[in-house]
Amino acid sequence: MPAAGLRLSHLRAVRRAIADGAPANRCPACSQEVDAILALTGGEPVLAKDEKAFLQCARPGRRKARLKGAPSCQAAVESGLRPEECAYGCVGAGSCVEACTFGALSVEDGNVTVDRDKCNGCGACVSACVQHLFRMVPAKATNFVPCANQDEEDRAIRLCGYSRIGLRGLRGGLPRRGRLRGG
Repeated sequence: MPAAGLRLSHLRAVRRAIADGAPANRCPACSQEVDAILALTGGEPVLAKDEKAFLQCARPGRRKARLKGAPSCQAAVESGLRPEECAYGCVGAGSCVEACTFGALSVEDGNVTVDRDKCNGCGACVSACVQHLFRMVPAKATNFVPCANQDEEDRAIRLCGYSRIGLRGLRGGLPRRGRLRGG
């Protein structure tokens, strides 16, 4: 039986590829299934990286309540952002939540949260985010810049309280505010 969230058609394609000699990359989403296939074919696994999703937006959906009803994040962005809204941040419409078949993402009132215990590092959220805000980071890492804003520092801080520009040249690590959301 495939792992939770794994599509049977995907598993069949993996099985065919391994049987045809492709490397057996053990993605976190299907490592048990790949191991079973390798046991039958005599192949060797290539271990995948142990990573988790990180949303590089400190205040997802902030000042964007009007976009909550958008059918997708793409539609929300295409509707246009107002001057008081961060053009680089999460719009909170939940396209990433739909893409995550493992239930590791949730959205409430336009705020997207990553459940690190459920995240298996598959990267579906990275592909789904039209704002390019998800990064795959080492599972044990804890400090990241929680902002993707490219505006001048004062404007970025005024919009959401953070600024990636203001962290340039910072020595001695990030402030506690920069800790990984949900970690």
